Amino acid sequence: MALAAAGTAWAQGTMSVDISVSRSVQSQGLLAAAGDYVRYEITVTNSGRSEIADQSLWVRLASEGGRTNSQASFSVPDLEPGQSAQIHAGPFKTLEAGQHFLYLGINSHGSPDAPDGVSTNLPAGAPADSFLVYSPALATALPVGAGLAAAGAVIISVIFFRRKR
Repeated sequence: MALAAAGTAWAQGTMSVDISVSRSVQSQGLLAAAGDYVRYEITVTNSGRSEIADQSLWVRLASEGGRTNSQASFSVPDLEPGQSAQIHAGPFKTLEAGQHFLYLGINSHGSPDAPDGVSTNLPAGAPADSFLVYSPALATALPVGAGLAAAGAVIISVIFFRRKR
């Protein structure tokens, strides 16, 4: 039944894209911390049978706690079937520790409040990306603590190895 519905949508010329997302966090440490910035490279590939034209990609970065809530809209270049475009989104500032989510869609308004006019390979309503942001103190302490634990494990291993000899 789903195949028949998909076939009908293709016959009507529904616009369809495959979206891939790559995240980079500009952080002072090894882990993302509140106050850091995140950028996205979003690749949009026309996977449909008709041209994608006059559309905008909307993105929203939101945190579980609600303090981070950044939104932007980017014009999608006209894409013939099979063509791709890369869109650089951000930087977006993370304002609090906790889980952060990237939502996106494509429509002629470039707004999450309007229905999407282009279907994507992403599940409807699901985030395209999610990541954990730590408090600045914890983001600094965790790598140091892990390093100390690893050093301690090496020292203990050496002590036991020498005792066995």
